[in-house]
Parts: sequence; C-alpha cells; structure tokens
Amino acid sequence: MIDMKRADYGIEYPSHLPYFKTKGITELVALDIELKNDDFKLGAIGCSASAGEFTDNALFIINKALKDSILQSSSYSEHLNYWFHNSTPNYQQQYQERVVKYRSQTESVQ
Repeated sequence: MIDMKRADYGIEYPSHLPYFKTKGITELVALDIELKNDDFKLGAIGCSASAGEFTDNALFIINKALKDSILQSSSYSEHLNYWFHNSTPNYQQQYQERVVKYRSQTESVQ
C-alpha cells in the first residue's frame, strides 16, 4: 500500500520509519503515541481472549519457542539490533536488562 501511495496512515513501531527511508520512501512522517508504563516493548502477540483453550495453547507454544530457541539465537539479536538500534533510546542497555536478564531470571525459576 505504501509503494502504491494508497496508505493515508499506519500504526507501526517507530523502528519501521528508518527502514522505509532506506527503501527510498521519504514522504512518511512519524507521530509519537504515548505508551503505557514503559517505552521498551519486548514484543506483542495478538490473541482473542474469547478463544479460550486455543489462545492458552498458542501462548504456551510461543513462550516455549521463545525460551528454548529464539531468545538464545544470535540471529534474533542481530535482527532486533537492525530494527531498533536507531529508534530506541539506549537500545543495547535496555536489551540487556529486559531480554537477557529476563531470560536468565526465567531460567533460574524453572
């Protein structure tokens, strides 16, 4: 839609605007939206609360994959760095505190 100039607005993470600019799309502007409680998001998963057991099973599978392989992957860290280092203040420090530290805390609990 952006390439075809059919998008009037979009809601995205702030990291996407620099990406579009690297692709030669320079007409876009970003407007900040106030975040609740915290300006660093580990990620988001959208699930219907009314799906019940399906949602619970999906989140269990996703969380297990995150813990067992994705968060430990060097390519995952590289991709996060690519997307967020220019748009998130103190990205590396926040990554260490919110992802690496979180991962080690969850591993010690189990």
